[in-house]
Amino acid sequence: MASFIRFARLAVASALAAGLLGAVSAAPVAAHTSVGWVVVHVTDCQTGQPIQSGQAEFSVIHQFAVGVAPIVDGVAGPIGLGGNHYKLYIVVPGYHTLTRVLWGDGDFSTTTTLEYCLHPQ
Repeated sequence: MASFIRFARLAVASALAAGLLGAVSAAPVAAHTSVGWVVVHVTDCQTGQPIQSGQAEFSVIHQFAVGVAPIVDGVAGPIGLGGNHYKLYIVVPGYHTLTRVLWGDGDFSTTTTLEYCLHPQ
């Protein structure tokens, strides 16, 4: 009787694991946003006010830096990104640095606006 209970528990656990695996594998993967022209809006997370100065640094991942755009009145850009993966660093004195990854597609027919807020140090 004890071996039957062990077998039943194992069967139930296996069925649950298989169902969970099926649900996870069937879920669609979140698509990333490809960008060509980019405008970055940067605000203070606590006040919601635009950051007055700083810089947005774009670099091809595992390569040299490709561009630095100043932040003026909360806006950096527009910046054109070719077909690469880019790391974006938003650096503002007195705030934590924000790091994001962007996928450049080289399509300059549209402009994408990215909204970020920075937390004070």
